[in-house]
Amino acid sequence: MRESSESLPDHCWLEIGPPENPDRRIVDLTCDQSLTFAGEGVLCSSHSSIRTTYGVSYEASLRLGPEELDQDEVQDRLGQLVTALGPDHLPVLPERLKRFF
Repeated sequence: MRESSESLPDHCWLEIGPPENPDRRIVDLTCDQSLTFAGEGVLCSSHSSIRTTYGVSYEASLRLGPEELDQDEVQDRLGQLVTALGPDHLPVLPERLKRFF
């Protein structure tokens, strides 16, 4: 993640949609690491909207699949998101997410 006054080199977020699509959905489970989003728990918006509203650009230096994040610290925040959504709001509940219920 990069903004005009701050850079977070070790930051993790979810992207829904092709990386070249300016309207891809950004789901940031740890946005409160940035001063811009201090106090926010989870950010979910289009990349273009975040750029326009906050001046923040999500630029990945590395892309990982879900199976590669099993041991990552973001799992606690993912659990919070999955629990908040509940099983009724997830059309298909992957086996790896069932541990949150």
